Amino acid sequence: MPRKPLVSMVSNLVKDEFKSSGMTVNGFANMVRLNRQTIKRLLNESQSYLRSDIIDQILNKFEVSYTELEKRYGEYEKE
Repeated sequence: MPRKPLVSMVSNLVKDEFKSSGMTVNGFANMVRLNRQTIKRLLNESQSYLRSDIIDQILNKFEVSYTELEKRYGEYEKE
C-alpha cells in the first residue's frame, strides 16, 4: 500500500492546528506567515504541491519533526 503524500500529511497537521487555535483563517495565516490562500487550500486539501521551504516553515512553527509528522498522519492509503 502506498503512503500518504507529504502534502496530505502537512494539510492534516494544518487542519488540526487551525481547529485548536480558534483563530480566523487570516489570523492563522499571519501567525504561520503564509499566504491566506495557501492556508485555505491546505485546509480544503486542494493544495497539489508545497515547496520544501514552506513545509519546513510549517513544521518549525508547530515544532513538529518530519518523523513526528509521519507518525501522526502518515498512515497508508486504502487502495
